[in-house]
Amino acid sequence: MCTTAILYTQEFLKENFPAEVKEHGVVMGYPDMGSGKLSQKLDFASWYSFNNAQRTHYNYLESITAVSTLTLISGFFYPAATV
Repeated sequence: MCTTAILYTQEFLKENFPAEVKEHGVVMGYPDMGSGKLSQKLDFASWYSFNNAQRTHYNYLESITAVSTLTLISGFFYPAATV
């Protein structure tokens, strides 16, 4: 997520999307999953890095609930092995 803060600064938005910034008064960029309007302005290396960060983040979010739940359940039945 820090990639988003670095890539989509207010200066970037004013330079590339002046009409939208004037109309909406955007302070920070909108969420972009890597294929939206904001990502089209990135060079390939920045776009690739941003997409990897997004994929890593969402893979973590998809698995954290299952891992946490199974660890908690395992801790009740096998506390020594869970630690």
